[in-house]
Amino acid sequence: MSQAIALAAVQDAIAAKYPDRSVELIAQVHYIRPDDVARIDVCGCDDAMTRRSIRTDAVRLLQQLGIHVELVGGHDVYTVSPNYSDPVSFQDYASRLHHRLITTADFLRAYSEGSVTRDVAMSGIGVKNYRDFRRALFDCGFGHATIRRDIELSLLTDPTPAGSVYVDLEGINPRILAHTNDKTTFIAYAKRVLSIFEALHGEFRADTAIRMRGMTFSFDTVAFTSDQRAAARPALAARLADSGCSNNEIEQLIGLPGDIETISEYAMRIIGDDPIPPARIPKPRKRLPPPRSRPLSDDSDNDDD
Repeated sequence: MSQAIALAAVQDAIAAKYPDRSVELIAQVHYIRPDDVARIDVCGCDDAMTRRSIRTDAVRLLQQLGIHVELVGGHDVYTVSPNYSDPVSFQDYASRLHHRLITTADFLRAYSEGSVTRDVAMSGIGVKNYRDFRRALFDCGFGHATIRRDIELSLLTDPTPAGSVYVDLEGINPRILAHTNDKTTFIAYAKRVLSIFEALHGEFRADTAIRMRGMTFSFDTVAFTSDQRAAARPALAARLADSGCSNNEIEQLIGLPGDIETISEYAMRIIGDDPIPPARIPKPRKRLPPPRSRPLSDDSDNDDD
């Protein structure tokens, strides 16, 4: 399991270096050495030179995480794929891949991109509470990017087709506009986004030191790809775990991996006790028999006479 989670962190680091390629890493592990890795295979890259470069980077990053990589001839192996099921361990591995962070801006940029945990970033810039850390984020210009990323993750992990989504955090109350099918679905959709936002940032509006100018965001959810949605779930889970949410709370906020919900099931889970009105299906109209044809009268004109 540890190799699979570490491999997921390495794969994300590789994907950030090669954003134009859909790279997938597969590890070969010896039965006789289950804690090590025998070989790394690279999928999704046809160019041999680039594939070798990616393999070299992956081996180096795995060794940086303390996982030995060595192929021993004559022994059977089994395959291990990247595993994102443990967001806390995943984030720990991801944080350990960024030892070159030096300045305050380095740490805050890495946090805004989801590369390091909040604890790592707070320790790196020398603050001990989230209020000072949040102020540093905005003072250095990374607060807006962090908020946008978190809102985008909440939208990417939402099963509801919402079209264009607009989020406004500048006013007294947060405002969300979305092109959903009906009012009930929209309420559930907006409530979910705000619940995730509050779980990540707490009482955001209580901090008067933060200027709210420029905190409006627009997203086109139709343009989200399946790869983006798949990568967003472990990223958001790690973000929520880093903010102190339990596994049960994370499950309630973003659902289980692989869940496919109908709109009604989704709205029921988010709204909770408020019943969703059943769809009104009109009763079919009673069909009337066709009108009978009138018989010809005796005094009608007859051309044969």
